[in-house]
Amino acid sequence: MDGRSKAATSIEHADLSIGSVQHTIDVRSELAVTVKRAERRYPDDPKGTWGLEGLRVTVSTFADDPSKIEVRVDTPEGSGSFWETLRRAKS
Repeated sequence: MDGRSKAATSIEHADLSIGSVQHTIDVRSELAVTVKRAERRYPDDPKGTWGLEGLRVTVSTFADDPSKIEVRVDTPEGSGSFWETLRRAKS
């Protein structure tokens, strides 16, 4: 072995409830989000599933661009947190 370890792939899964606007600053509106259940799974280990307590998710919409929605996911340990801006597909 050369002293390096291979990174394990994990999958974070969460069931969410998204509600109405909680507060607005300028054109940005933050929606109420409740994380109903969250877990982390390791696909290479059938027994590798753990509850993910402390996962936070925020969802924002924008008055100046109604096709845009921003989703932020913050893991309890901070590493692996991310955000993504999504856009509605044009029909």
